Amino acid sequence: MNYNFDDYLNTVKQNISNKKLHAPICAELESHLQDSADFYVEIGYDEETANRKALEDMGEPTTVGENMAKLHKLSLWQRTLIILFCFFATLKILDLLCGWWIDQGIFGYEGYFSDVLFIRAGSFFFFSEILVFVFMFAVGFALALYTKRSVPIWMNVIVTVLEIRPIWVFSFISYMSVCGRLDEYLAVVREYDGTAHLDISEYVVSIIISGLMISALFFCYVCSIKSINKTFYDGRKTKRMAMIVMGALLVASVSIYTYVYVYIDKRDKAQYEVYSRTVSDICDLCLENGTMTADDFNMIKEKFSYLDFKEVDPESINNYTTNCDTVLFAETGESTMVVSGLYLGKSARGALYLETYVSNIGFDLKPKLFYCLNMLTFDNRWEASSDTVDSMIEMFGTGLESGTVTEGDSVGGYINKVKETSSHIRYKYYEIPAYPSEFAEEYCTELVESGIFGFFIFSYRCRQRKSYTFECNS
Repeated sequence: MNYNFDDYLNTVKQNISNKKLHAPICAELESHLQDSADFYVEIGYDEETANRKALEDMGEPTTVGENMAKLHKLSLWQRTLIILFCFFATLKILDLLCGWWIDQGIFGYEGYFSDVLFIRAGSFFFFSEILVFVFMFAVGFALALYTKRSVPIWMNVIVTVLEIRPIWVFSFISYMSVCGRLDEYLAVVREYDGTAHLDISEYVVSIIISGLMISALFFCYVCSIKSINKTFYDGRKTKRMAMIVMGALLVASVSIYTYVYVYIDKRDKAQYEVYSRTVSDICDLCLENGTMTADDFNMIKEKFSYLDFKEVDPESINNYTTNCDTVLFAETGESTMVVSGLYLGKSARGALYLETYVSNIGFDLKPKLFYCLNMLTFDNRWEASSDTVDSMIEMFGTGLESGTVTEGDSVGGYINKVKETSSHIRYKYYEIPAYPSEFAEEYCTELVESGIFGFFIFSYRCRQRKSYTFECNS
């Protein structure tokens, strides 16, 4: 064989179609050739003979090139993993950009800087997003180390930059949870008032935590890039540290998310159970007593002896038809993400007002792959199911078309459906404005269901005068 090292390596490169592999493969072969040549020199051969024997030991350059190309070629499952990762990472990037547009342009949540953290549902949408992001980053990190490809890492960098806000929200909620102040944060979100209750230190600490998280992610990024670009760099210790950091981020994010979800869901469920009992008791009162007036005020209050009533300003409720002189309010359970309660009012002329109250429709902590999917499929126990809405429409379909329904089964069926689904309900016995000497009663429910770019509220009202003719309006 008459090849020198350079000619030999050039021939090897000609048999490797992937040019990205030329440099690392040639570096590896040159190192082996030089070691072999040095060995022959040490045992007594001259330099030219030593080089020749080293090339002979290595084998034909064409065969070596083909074998090395096969050795570094990605398998089918590796290529599939990279394609899937890039596909989902691209969707994630588009989703985040679209999510920002929805949040800014359609819902109009953010009028002030503090709203970045304190939009009611948005903060927890972002909080749940971080779990998906960390897993996606971990998969990209593992792919880069295993396949020696930089594409997953660059995709990770782009997604990390776009995920700065979710990382900050996650850091803030994590800090409040670790400090045992999650209830305080929930109260702030519930009241739409972040600046009045939280100190600037909370913002500073959350920014520091965010910085540490981002630094840890970029440490993993640098380690993987270093490993890819320097194929034969003995960086086992660095890789091990990067894997420990990545594992710590995964464990921390899963642990904190699980704690927050379980804690809030448990409290929210307990609150909803009290609210459901209250709705059920209202329905029972309506079915058992029929028309109820101010004379039944004390009887009704006794029915809800498990609630703590406090007198409130009558102007605090929509009181234009009842004209109540006395209004009581009791929270139905300990508030979590919503304030739920019961209003009970009466007037000296005999009017009665009885209504369940829910300040908002809550939020959904369940993680989904995409921000938009989370926003558009919002679903929680406070929201009316599509089956409930459909059954109400089916029940009142004829009445809604004609404007009247008959007393009896329709109203009873309506009340039973409200009881079954724990829907919002309002009962009023009030003076008819056009006929001050006459009274009427009204049953009303509002069913809230999420839809694309918002929520739909379906309202049903059944009004009855002394003539016992009902009118239903949607």
